[in-house]
Amino acid sequence: MGYVPESVFVAMAIGFSKNGKYREPLLTGNFAFSVALKACSGVLNLRIGKAVHGQILKNGKEPDQVLYNALLKLYTKCGSFEDVAKVFDVMPD
Repeated sequence: MGYVPESVFVAMAIGFSKNGKYREPLLTGNFAFSVALKACSGVLNLRIGKAVHGQILKNGKEPDQVLYNALLKLYTKCGSFEDVAKVFDVMPD
């Protein structure tokens, strides 16, 4: 995915809200999730990181290696080692 100006996402959010679709996801791919997890890792926000992880699970797509690494980094930086072990348990070999 190449660079997409922020204004594109703002326009999408405005369009969704004007049509009453307040909970419509703007991005639900592995790339978007990994960016969100990286942001959570950067500010050590475990609560929101876990919420993103929950959305990943609800999404139903198989996480790729980049996404697994982002989850591991989040949980390691936030000191949630039980969650690190859980991610390792579900990662493919």
